[in-house]
Amino acid sequence: MQKTGNLFLILIALLLALGLSLCVFLEVNFRNQTKLPALSPADVSAADTVPDPSSQDPVRISLEDTVMTNTPLKDANEKREAQGKAAEEALRSEGFLCVFSDSLLITQADLDAIFQNPPDDLPEGYSVAEMILYEMYARRGFTFRDTSLREYFEDKAWYQAAPGKTDNRNVVLARMNDIERQNLAFLESLQNEIGEE
Repeated sequence: MQKTGNLFLILIALLLALGLSLCVFLEVNFRNQTKLPALSPADVSAADTVPDPSSQDPVRISLEDTVMTNTPLKDANEKREAQGKAAEEALRSEGFLCVFSDSLLITQADLDAIFQNPPDDLPEGYSVAEMILYEMYARRGFTFRDTSLREYFEDKAWYQAAPGKTDNRNVVLARMNDIERQNLAFLESLQNEIGEE
């Protein structure tokens, strides 16, 4: 009976040590990912006081820095414009219609910007929105039966480098991240709206 009790205590001690190690590991990784600055004792005491709302500018939370700040943030539209310009430059250099379709949600403004200046080499009979949708499949290795689509994408270096080519749409969908799936749903809803008009 005493051996069972001792084993039980050892097991609990090991579980507690494992849990503590896991907590330390997660905290270290969280700090590395969010890049939060270490707080000094002055920061901690300042954080404990409640500021008078009438004497300060509104506090804004920066999702980029994940810290509270009293300085105004850049306007979200300016950031989006800067991202759009960078994406357009990358588009021209890499041959993507929408280079950020795997990392940012596509907006109507993004589509409007691409519609205003579409590449000259798009296959005939396809809209820019359709080609962005097909490009998203192509980035994940989808092979097209349609000759004009196949030739269009095979001309792109990024498509030639895409591993695991397949004509199985379900396999390609499984390779996509959540942002890509949301972008597909957005583009498909636009196609449905156009079809209903």
